[in-house]
This record gives sequence, structure tokens and C-alpha cells, in this order.
Amino acid sequence: MIRVSRSKDRAFRSARPRAPASGVQSHRTDAARAPRPARGSMLQAARARALVALVLAILATVPSTIARAQNLTPERVQIALAATDQRIGEAERQLSGAGNAGADTELGAAKDFQARAREALARGRLVAAGRLTFEARRHADRTVALARGLPDPDRVLAQLDRTRDLLDRRGGRIESCTFPRAQSLARNAGEMQSRAEEAGRSGRYLAALQLTMGAREQMHRALRLCRMEENIQDLAGIALHRTDDIIARVQAAVSASGNDEARESIARSVALEAQAQQDYRAGNFEASLRETQSARASAYHAARITGAHI
Repeated sequence: MIRVSRSKDRAFRSARPRAPASGVQSHRTDAARAPRPARGSMLQAARARALVALVLAILATVPSTIARAQNLTPERVQIALAATDQRIGEAERQLSGAGNAGADTELGAAKDFQARAREALARGRLVAAGRLTFEARRHADRTVALARGLPDPDRVLAQLDRTRDLLDRRGGRIESCTFPRAQSLARNAGEMQSRAEEAGRSGRYLAALQLTMGAREQMHRALRLCRMEENIQDLAGIALHRTDDIIARVQAAVSASGNDEARESIARSVALEAQAQQDYRAGNFEASLRETQSARASAYHAARITGAHI
């Protein structure tokens, strides 16, 4: 039996939409007049909802967790596929008449991954089907974000990366600082960044961006209190190194995929990174930092298209 942790179960229940306060009384009156469904059908519906929750909790985690699921059945994967179909349908409705090229690309990727997931299920490859439908759902969520004019997912991921770099690199030094306020700010920054990363994984890019920018500001305040601020040259140099590493990993996935759009995106990333390196050598550190962040965003875009995990 596949177990879902209580924390995930609480998160699923808290994520369920609530009815608005207005019109509650009339709704209850109508409901009282309407014939009640049979108890058997209500139990079946409850069981179906519980099964959907179970499968989504399994498939919404990292792929390695799916691979460890020993009791993943075709029926459960089919339910997950149906849930992804609903997300794709919502993305199509949001995109209707929007004329957003980026969102069109994301929707196409969602449909492609979903088709591959169905093919994998037909061949009995349950783990692969789970991974693919999860990727399809991520692309559908990004379609909705772009159609609504929310922040570009690639740039949000790059900003998440930048904040995580800062926390990992400087968080340890704050512990030696004699100002309790600075240590409190650093802890708050870590908590906000964790929430930002969770929001990014679930496709809530505006929340992710707001949280990660807040986390970064908290960390910078802590560093200022401790007189440990970094200069722009150091920041640009570290960012360049990180982007180089990301590009190298994405290039391998792009080469194997044969996807033309992914190749164009990674080529743009390489060109932007080359310009960033040139500006860094010329002492234009602020320009270099901006360009390497753009290069990283293009690399993330290529990774998403190919389904690569970096």
C-alpha cells in the first residue's frame, strides 16, 4: 500500500478551493430542496476523491519517489492522467484568444508529454507514465501562468536559483555574527526561500517570485548588520560559474532530444553567457550579472522543453 504523509494530506486538504461567503444561504436552501444522492454513490465519490488525492500526492513528488512506489497500478496512473487532462483543459481555456507565443509553446509541450504518458501506460511502463504526466501538468500550469500575464517561469526559476546561491554561500557565516537580529533575519530568509521553492514547484510563479525576493532582502539585511556584504564583482563571478554549470548539463539533454526549439534556446543561452563573460573581463560587472541571469533563464527554458531535470 502506498502511504501519503500526514503533512501532504493536510496540504492537499488546505489547497481545496473554498466556496465564497456570498450566496451561502441561498445555496444551502437550494441544496436542502434538491434530492440527496444515494449513500452508496456518495461513498463511491468519496473513495474516488481519496484515490485521486493519493495518486496526485505520489506523482507530485520528485521522480525518484515515483520509482520507489511498488504498488503503482494502471488504474492509479489512469486517474493521474485524467487529472492532468483537466489541467490541460483549463490551460486551453485560459489561452483562448490570448495570442501568447510562450504560452502556446508550453501548451504544446504539455500535450506532447501527456501523449507520451499515455503511450507509456499502454506499454505497461507505469513509472515512466507517471513521470511524463507530471511533466505535462507542469507545462499546463506554466501555460496558465503565462496566459494570465504572470511572471515568466524561466526567469522566476533563475531568481530562485540566485537566492538559493546566496543563502547556501553566506548563511553559514551569519552563525558567527554577534547580532541576534542578523541570525533571526537569516532564519526568516531560509524559511521564505523554502516556501518560494515550493511555490515554484507547484506552478505559483508570482508567489514564488515575491517570496524569493523577500528572502533575498532579508539575507542582505542580515549581511549588512554583520558587515559581510558582497561586492558586485564577487556576485557576478559566482553567478557566471553557476550558469556555466547549468548550461553544460542542459546541453547534453538538448543534444539527445533533437528538439529544434530547445536547441535554439540553449544556443541563445550560450551566446548570452559569452557576452556576460566578456563584460565581466571588461569590468562591467552589473551588465555581466544581468546577462548571465538571462542566459540561465534560456537554459531553464530548454530544460523544460526537453523534460530535463537539473
